[in-house]
Amino acid sequence: MEKNKNKNGVKRKLIPVRPFLAITLLIISSQAMAELIFTSPPREAKQEGKRIYKPVAEYLSKVLGQKVVYKHAGSWGIYQAYMQKKEYDIVFDGPHFVAWRMAKIDHVPVARLPGSLSFVIVTRRDESAPKNIKKLAGRRLCGLAPPNLATLSVNAQFGAYREPSLYKTNSFKESYEKLIEGKCEAAVLRDVMIKKFDSKNLTRTIFKTRALPSQAFSVSRSIGKDNTKKIKVALLSPGAAVPMQAFLKRYAKGKNLQPVKEKSYKGLEVLLKDFWGFNR
Repeated sequence: MEKNKNKNGVKRKLIPVRPFLAITLLIISSQAMAELIFTSPPREAKQEGKRIYKPVAEYLSKVLGQKVVYKHAGSWGIYQAYMQKKEYDIVFDGPHFVAWRMAKIDHVPVARLPGSLSFVIVTRRDESAPKNIKKLAGRRLCGLAPPNLATLSVNAQFGAYREPSLYKTNSFKESYEKLIEGKCEAAVLRDVMIKKFDSKNLTRTIFKTRALPSQAFSVSRSIGKDNTKKIKVALLSPGAAVPMQAFLKRYAKGKNLQPVKEKSYKGLEVLLKDFWGFNR
């Protein structure tokens, strides 16, 4: 029987090898060259976000020889939803989000900001102010809305039904000001900001959180080991200082990024356990 006929004698249609191979290679190539999406929390307005992060995306595009696009999420709801749907390939944000992506959607941290993050709870210097953190249960606390790391770090010290009542602010400076105005009985701030805000020594520190690893870049393993390595080397390179100048000035006081110890982030995803979509 002829090789191009089946057992019933029906002639089979043969697919030319070369065109088929060419189509397959074209598909693989187009997938490999798809745009990579880089993002960060929408802490800045859209135009300010572009000013800070677009040069980072352009720098990584040159390093990879592949288009990296910065996308501003627009809102925290969109940011969180898209993160959970694995829409982002490269992300820069807080350690609790980095930890969640490591544990849940196969990201790997590649570079971090220098230093660490610690937060304090301060009260006014008067006799009626709470004297320790446990006295804050059910009382009013000035702070940024969750999933801000400072507020989550404080809430983690309480049981689910004993957290302070949050008076929402838009910045640490506003939290301090509202505390002094008497809008709340305590405020949560970055520890390094006390001297800057409280030059007249009007507050008392009643609690300090443990030091947490700083904000970091994480990368989806789906982009491949080679690309992951290239991004890591590029972000840690002294040569990043010029193309990432706006970013480093905003977040690292002009200093270079630092290597990451993955174990320092593991477990921090627990801070997000009460948020929809993050407890899966």
